[in-house]
Amino acid sequence: MPRSPHRRTAALIVAALAGTLVTAIATGSAAAEQVAGGPDRTTVTEAADYASEAFADPWDYSNSADIHVGTPQMSNGGQVKDGLLQFVAATQYPWIDPVPYLPGSTPLDRDGPSAPIDTSRYTKLSVRMYASAAGAGLVLWSTCDWSRDKACTGAMGVPISAGWNTYDWTLRAGDPNARAAWAGKALQLRFIPASKQGADVKVDWMRLHADAAPVRFTVQPPNGGGRHEVLWESVGDPTSTDPATPRSGSLGMVSGTSVEFPYAAFPPGTYRLFSRSGGTTGPYTAPLTVLPRPRPVIDSPSLAGGADYATTVRKAAWNFSSLKDVGRRANVCNARILAGGVLAAGNCSPEIDNPFFYLPNPTPIDGNTWHRLTVRLRYDGPFGLTGGPTGGAVARLIWYVKGNPADQNVSDLVVYPGWQTITVDLKTNPAAAVTDETQKGKRIGWAGQTITALRLDPNEDVSARNWYVDYVRLTRDDSGAGGRFTLVFRETAGLPGQTATVYLARDRKGSSPVKVATRPVGAGRNTVAITMPAGLRNGSYWPYVVVSGPSGSVTTHAAAPVTLSR
Repeated sequence: MPRSPHRRTAALIVAALAGTLVTAIATGSAAAEQVAGGPDRTTVTEAADYASEAFADPWDYSNSADIHVGTPQMSNGGQVKDGLLQFVAATQYPWIDPVPYLPGSTPLDRDGPSAPIDTSRYTKLSVRMYASAAGAGLVLWSTCDWSRDKACTGAMGVPISAGWNTYDWTLRAGDPNARAAWAGKALQLRFIPASKQGADVKVDWMRLHADAAPVRFTVQPPNGGGRHEVLWESVGDPTSTDPATPRSGSLGMVSGTSVEFPYAAFPPGTYRLFSRSGGTTGPYTAPLTVLPRPRPVIDSPSLAGGADYATTVRKAAWNFSSLKDVGRRANVCNARILAGGVLAAGNCSPEIDNPFFYLPNPTPIDGNTWHRLTVRLRYDGPFGLTGGPTGGAVARLIWYVKGNPADQNVSDLVVYPGWQTITVDLKTNPAAAVTDETQKGKRIGWAGQTITALRLDPNEDVSARNWYVDYVRLTRDDSGAGGRFTLVFRETAGLPGQTATVYLARDRKGSSPVKVATRPVGAGRNTVAITMPAGLRNGSYWPYVVVSGPSGSVTTHAAAPVTLSR
């Protein structure tokens, strides 16, 4: 399948910045191609996009991190493949959760409570999608714990047409049963793209974006006048004029030669228009290039932290190179070590939904020092959270604290299909916020405690499910001795001519920032050697990076602090 526009952007954008794009596209692979009309400007910067700004990773379905495809109500055979999210509706009203929120679970890094949506900034939702049948869709959101208060849920019905279509909806409540306005901080965004079981659905992109004034194009109708259909294309190939693909689509019927192109709804790329009437196609216009905003992401310091407890104190990582990495266990069958160091086992009686094993710890664990948990695991079979067989796709960490006999349970760790790497900061404020509200004993938490024992429950399924654990890490914050630390970041949009300015702040919000470095942004991995300024005391600091260039300025904050001492 040919690639979609947002996956062929980089080379075109570099050409645009060098001032050569118009010539390259206009001559292209067909030098004799006729070009008439064009946009009122040749380049624009994309409208602000939630996924690009929150994760430096737009919802373009180029990787599986863009969506959890295993939601039971969503699909049969759901997959991210060929740059598309593809599935067949398993129910009459399948849903996908671009921004998930499961009350009672530990929020993962792309869940709404971890990355709330600023509804005043992102006011529109655009979707490029194929549906095998027309139907009634729904966009739904919530701004609080919807399991406790239905009044904070809002929704709007949206019509879905058969075939490939580009939708761009202004988000406003319109469902009589879900009246909450699109306002404040949204914690969940759900999309129901069909109303027929068995419907075939393919999604090329989704953008939760800011609004922007459209670009006005002049087009040349093929028959000299009258009403004609105007289409867009992003392939740059004059033989590709089929709107029934992800790469080309209709803007509707117009009269005259002027048409507005709502570029805010579209991902970065290069777009041309053409018109069609009575089976005759007119010439392409000159192109418009939509430049991506910078997409910086800080890799170090990271939520996963630095030095590992088991490696540092136990002198042997919990990497399951042997069964010595597995302590006392129960309700676990056929425990064995696979090639490469993976613990494999299954659930069994007497408590089949309660398989667990302890992680050997030679000394008590200081909860203030060692508090960043990372677990990599998976299981066989389908995803489910309904209880009963195949309905216990959650893992759990349980620990015991000195001076208290009651076990402490972390809130559910939801495990989606395939290998899942879950990272959680157990040190919360208040300390009990990390613990499950339904646990029987007093909620004490992790922070400030001495941990005497640590146990992992890989799932809670009432069936003989097989599961696998690759490793468990319990780490401390990244640190830099001698007042020095190497910050690592990437700029994933790949734009040239950008500059990064690095700051150290007292908290994640960027309070009391101190500039520590300025440097050009290079391709791929960027490292910045940081030395504590003379005015800073030893302590914990949150770095952030401001990347500025031809398409604007974007700030990204580290997901965790770094501890600096001279």
